[in-house]
Amino acid sequence: MKDARTANGLLAAWLKVPEAAEDEFNAWYNTEHLWQISSVPGFHNGRRYRAIADDPWYLALYDLRDPQVIFDEPFQKVIAEPTAWSRRMKGHYGPNRIRNGYEKILELGSPAGAPSPYIFMAKIEIDPAVEAEFNEWYNEEHAPALSSVPGVARVRRFVAVEGKPKYAAIYDLASPEVLETEAWIHARELGRTQRMRRHMLQVEKSCYKLLFATDVAPRT
Repeated sequence: MKDARTANGLLAAWLKVPEAAEDEFNAWYNTEHLWQISSVPGFHNGRRYRAIADDPWYLALYDLRDPQVIFDEPFQKVIAEPTAWSRRMKGHYGPNRIRNGYEKILELGSPAGAPSPYIFMAKIEIDPAVEAEFNEWYNEEHAPALSSVPGVARVRRFVAVEGKPKYAAIYDLASPEVLETEAWIHARELGRTQRMRRHMLQVEKSCYKLLFATDVAPRT
């Protein structure tokens, strides 16, 4: 198994398909697509998630050696030459696909032996006039406070090299209920949080449940 601690990049892909196509979509992703992508040189693993509650989006995350991997020939070749099954599935998700590439800029905590069962992801576009302060606040105040909350195993921050919003943070959680605890709410509001919120131009937040991971599940 490749060491995820050496991963300095991340590829994220969101897809949504009609309910009638979900069984085939999941079979394709779990038995072909996730393995194909995560086996590209420079990819460490592949992990699939489903948004909880009524959110219909699926998310795939791939830890990368570095963000340049998504621009290199091996990955571009896979994208340019999809399998027959991949071409058929594209007919189901069509325009309902988003792909972002990221460079890691902060990591607090350590990855467990197995991926956390849930993650919380926050994507933020910030006013450039306060971007330096925003990053200082997030790295030195906000992320450390949230990483200390019981049930939070790890916090990672990323800056986009492809796609928007510019910044993303991923929190590894023991359960989605962590986000409702008094400890989380208190940590979330500490320090300059209110000031920074006034300068956030776009905020997208979702909690996801782990479905499948290439680095822990046997290939079928």
